Amino acid sequence: MILQTTLLLGTLVTGIWVAIAVLVLVIVVLLLRYWVTSRRVRRVGESLAKGNERLSLILQTGGIRLWTFDVEREEFTWIQQNGQPYRVYSAVDFGRRYSREDFDRLLDLLHRMACGILERASIELTIRGADDDDNSRDRRAMTVLSVLRRNGEGRPLTILGTRTDITEDYQRQQRVKDAMLRYQAVFNTVMVDMVYYDDRGIITDMNQKALNAIPGGVDTIRKAQVSVEQVLAIEGVKAESLEPIYLTQLFSDGDPRIMNRYLRQKVSCYELQLTPIFDEGHRLKCIYGSGRNVSEVVQTYHEQQAAIASLRRANSELMQYVHNIDYAMTVGGIRMATYSPGTHTLTINRKTGSVERQLTQMHALALVDAESRMLAMRMFNSMDNLTRSPITAEVKTAIRTAEGPRLFLQFHFVPVTDDDGKVTEYFGMCRDISQLKDTERRLAIETERAQEVEAVKKSFLRNMSYEIRTPLNTVMGFAELFDMEHTPEEEKIFLGEIKNNAAQLLKLINAILFLSRLDARMIEIKPQPIDFAQCFEAYCQTGWNTIQQPGVKYVVENPYSRLVVNIDDGNLGHVIEQVTANAAANTTKGSVLTRYDYISDRLIVTVTDTGCGIAPEEMPHIYERFASGQQKGSGLGLPICHELMQQMGGTIEVKSALGKGTTVWITLPCQAMEIIRI
Repeated sequence: MILQTTLLLGTLVTGIWVAIAVLVLVIVVLLLRYWVTSRRVRRVGESLAKGNERLSLILQTGGIRLWTFDVEREEFTWIQQNGQPYRVYSAVDFGRRYSREDFDRLLDLLHRMACGILERASIELTIRGADDDDNSRDRRAMTVLSVLRRNGEGRPLTILGTRTDITEDYQRQQRVKDAMLRYQAVFNTVMVDMVYYDDRGIITDMNQKALNAIPGGVDTIRKAQVSVEQVLAIEGVKAESLEPIYLTQLFSDGDPRIMNRYLRQKVSCYELQLTPIFDEGHRLKCIYGSGRNVSEVVQTYHEQQAAIASLRRANSELMQYVHNIDYAMTVGGIRMATYSPGTHTLTINRKTGSVERQLTQMHALALVDAESRMLAMRMFNSMDNLTRSPITAEVKTAIRTAEGPRLFLQFHFVPVTDDDGKVTEYFGMCRDISQLKDTERRLAIETERAQEVEAVKKSFLRNMSYEIRTPLNTVMGFAELFDMEHTPEEEKIFLGEIKNNAAQLLKLINAILFLSRLDARMIEIKPQPIDFAQCFEAYCQTGWNTIQQPGVKYVVENPYSRLVVNIDDGNLGHVIEQVTANAAANTTKGSVLTRYDYISDRLIVTVTDTGCGIAPEEMPHIYERFASGQQKGSGLGLPICHELMQQMGGTIEVKSALGKGTTVWITLPCQAMEIIRI
């Protein structure tokens, strides 16, 4: 019995030790597995951290921002550069920082991706606006949409958006576009011939001034492949090694040079300047050429030289025959004049040896009109300084002729020298040119009138060609579409566009013709008594009748029951209608208020609106012709009103703040004949 108990205890102890050993072995295995698992987790964490760090560097370097769109909640979440979300927006809050049109397009694409309509892996679009920490709405960004997470059925749950700022690239493109526009404006409007050669030295473009001499236009030159070597016709000249050059070319009949074949008229003398443009590697990019026909200038110069030579010969003959001109002086009313620098005395002789008047220098200057006094003083100073050159002066005196105008005298002196070559006195002629000056004055008046007529003509042509092409081209374009395949529905659209542009063209032509009549002073101002209190509201209603905006109040304040004033109601009504039309067109909420009053012999009309207003930088240009406003009109409304008010003797003033509205004051001096206030 004791032996059995002992064996049982031994077996029990052995089992316990085995259990303990198994337990220790299990613990060791678990610890080893935990250590391996921890090491793997640490490695995965380190790898993830490195990946996040690389992603952060990529995002920072590329200027990329990330956000996600939860399809079910319709929420936007901005992602930090470390990949963690940090701000959540609703669709309304997220869209406040972006252009309404662009954000609506973004939402449409997101919903179509969520519904599986769009199967593309990614979609790109450009959005105007800012991110969550920028208040600027003028920035532009390239946004790429892609599905980040799907459910078990493959439907998108989360859409990832990457935002890359491209504002600088866009602004750079705009600057390039503006530079090209300025280049085209300068190239086409400069008053000299301008020619553009490409990097091969071939003519590819010419401005209108240069094309005036080419019968077939620039296409003729392009087809002929005219090169700079052919234009210069100088042996050894190559386009790629050309230096800036300025020369004068002489042409004649039968000249073999290529450009002489394309010129409409005979050119005898032509100034040409060529400026090559090279890149940093000194490779030719283009050549700019400018020139002008100087045949008339050369001819005028030769004529002037011939006239000067003729005058010198006449002076020489005059010195030889000075003692034989008494009869000619008597018949022609010419006086001989001598001036002595030693005594400062001017002597006038009717004929040789017969002194008609002798004046001291001070007495002679006292008889000269203030307008010519400086000229007379210079003439006397030149003779006092013993100049050896002939002296000519036309002097206006304070003496009046029998017909009434001031007496004009023309003096022409030549020096007289002694045997030693020293100037002793000045001898010359004095001639009455009062009638000639009066004729010149009348001719100048007629010339000025002719120049005004020419200026009006040029202004008319410039105005007609400036804005008329766009609607005309639109009409022609839609008219040509009738010859192509189209449906009846499209035909209605074509007709609508043709009617709208034709109406716009008619309105523009009427405005240009009216403005041209203003420039030519052809608008007759006819003031007459009119009850302004009865017509004021009609002017306002006519102005805004066709362009009233829903939700805008249009108020007319009339403080008089009768106000009879002497005005040109037709022209003043045109100004009021135009100003009220402008106010209604630029006001989408709030009100347009018009009122008038008669103060201190002046009729003052005020038009106030709560519209978009005018930017400060645009205020100095509001009276410039064809300066379109926000409605993209012809830009003739205010210039016509401004010019018309000036011709009526009144003024028009504008005060505006961007986003706060505009106030216009129309002031016209007039006489009131009857005033009855309400």
